[in-house]
Amino acid sequence: MTVDYQLKHGAGSHLVEFQLSSGRGSLLADPFINAQNSIERSVSDTRWTDRSALSPVVLHPDLDAALCEPILDHPALAPDRWADEAERFLVNTLNTAIERIKAADGDLTDLMPEILSYLSVVASSPEAWERQREWLVGLRDTTSDIIAAGTLPESSASAWQLLGSAIQAAVSHRPDLIDPVAALEASIR
Repeated sequence: MTVDYQLKHGAGSHLVEFQLSSGRGSLLADPFINAQNSIERSVSDTRWTDRSALSPVVLHPDLDAALCEPILDHPALAPDRWADEAERFLVNTLNTAIERIKAADGDLTDLMPEILSYLSVVASSPEAWERQREWLVGLRDTTSDIIAAGTLPESSASAWQLLGSAIQAAVSHRPDLIDPVAALEASIR
């Protein structure tokens, strides 16, 4: 890139600006092609510079006419339909978390949203829950003792406590209280 080009257009990453109200985009600067024929600027992120104008979503009439009523009652939509698969994934993911404790890391923050997603499905199936109940309650009690001993870092302890609360919700037959989204939010912090 030449100095003249940089002075005229800058070296930032603003290449196109879209007007949200109209949906039209315009080039802010001509793209620069270097000697290797690659573009000087690439899109590395997207940022909103202004609030979107509130406008209704309107489907094309052909698409609207082709829509069917939603299917709300089907065996594949039953809460425990995928319990066997979720049970296998839950056991495998928790075994990974246990290996982390043995390796003195103990951090399952990144695994927690996944674990809670599986646990909520397993807890919704009486059969799957009964197969895993004893093991999960034992895991909750063991990790609770480890946390009380203070041998885990605070972030790891918080994640294990979240799992303990989720297991307690399952014990209480309240899988609706298991919140994978809260675990995801905690893992981002």
